[in-house]
This record gives sequence, structure tokens and C-alpha cells, in this order.
Amino acid sequence: MRRASAGLGEQAALLERVAAAPRRSVLFTGMGASYAACYAPVTVLAGLGVRASMVDTAELLHFRRRQLGPDDLLVVVSQSGRSAEAVRLVDSPAPGGRPVVVAVTNGDDNPLASSADVSMDTS
Repeated sequence: MRRASAGLGEQAALLERVAAAPRRSVLFTGMGASYAACYAPVTVLAGLGVRASMVDTAELLHFRRRQLGPDDLLVVVSQSGRSAEAVRLVDSPAPGGRPVVVAVTNGDDNPLASSADVSMDTS
């Protein structure tokens, strides 16, 4: 926890970019434990009046991509940053236009972090 919180301090400029991004809503996505990690921030943001929700990455990729647009913020959580569905979601064009993409991964040397507009390292 201490290492992770210290890492957030080092990424303050990234957090400011995320906060400044225009957004209609914030959508968190992940798979398995990464999906479970989305519950806390979604709940906190919703409690603050921010339109925040979460959906499993495979479901978003195959069935719900039309709900995303350039005015949305998509937060993709993946431990490895190499999950096929997450990488494909970010790399393939969204029907309504690409949202601002934030990758939350363990390290920045992975395909998801490379494709995101903002990459946050949790290691």
C-alpha cells in the first residue's frame, strides 16, 4: 500500500490529465480481479455525482461498444496489460468515436499502456 500510494504521488501529472479530460461519463472495465478492482472507484465517483459505471471487458468489446464516444472516459484495468480483449478494445475503432483511454496496469511496458492516452503504473 505504501509503495502504491508513493507511486500515485509520482504520477500526479497523469492524474491531473485524467481529471482535465472532457467526459460525459466514466466507464471502468476489466476482467477477473481487475474487474473487481473497479468497484471501489466506481462507487466513490457515483457518490460524488459523476456518471460512473463498470462493465466486463469482453462484454464491452463484443456487445456494448456503441455506448462509448469521444466525450467519455474509459478506464481499462489489467494487471498484465496484455489481455487480448482489453488490447483489442483499445486498438480497434469504436463505432461512436474513440473515448479518452486510461490504462491501469502493473508497469508501462505492455500493449495496453502503449495504446492508451494516459497510462497509470500500479507496480
